[in-house]
Amino acid sequence: MLHDRTKLVCNLLSASEQARASRNIQPGLITTIRLDLIRVIRIDLTEHAGKQIGNKENLFSRLNKEGQDKAIEYINLLIKSGMYLREEPVIYQFSRRKLSLFDLPVSAGSGQFLDSDRFSEIEVGDEVAASADFGVRVAGDSMEPLYLDGQIIWIHKQDTLEEGELGIFFLDGEAYVKKYHQTDSGIQLISLNSKYSPINVSSESTLKTFGKVVS
Repeated sequence: MLHDRTKLVCNLLSASEQARASRNIQPGLITTIRLDLIRVIRIDLTEHAGKQIGNKENLFSRLNKEGQDKAIEYINLLIKSGMYLREEPVIYQFSRRKLSLFDLPVSAGSGQFLDSDRFSEIEVGDEVAASADFGVRVAGDSMEPLYLDGQIIWIHKQDTLEEGELGIFFLDGEAYVKKYHQTDSGIQLISLNSKYSPINVSSESTLKTFGKVVS
């Protein structure tokens, strides 16, 4: 059985409805009284439900038609009050896109050719910079500790680089990932690993910039 206090509250709710109908009490005061009484009902119903055997549907089925209508009415009042609404989980939708990943790695050591016809399409999200146009794999350890052997790096296509920027270069038939360095005597491609010497670009060399490393 419901607690005696809940029965009393039910009677008080009925009385407040009658008072509202007869306009003996201001509407705003009635609303406040009803919300306070609903809070008490919620507490007692929760305690009562915890002692019942069965699920919530079984509890509802124990009521007659009038009782079920009253329960639904009180549930609607709780919903309208806005005080007892369940917080819905927020599902974030992250944009996805496809980028080309070249199969042959670019060299971070002795140099390997980047074959423009050998690539696969992979789907990426916000973990990849929005400016990235394609990806390649690093081969070797000359760009450690920043980039490891086999790591994917993402490139923005551009023909020129500023001093100190990392990029993908085509030099005399080989593709490299290096740091761009301009000196008075010419261009150098620099490794981040100090055990590798800079690659000097001579006036007879063929140098092309594929793009800038962005992530």
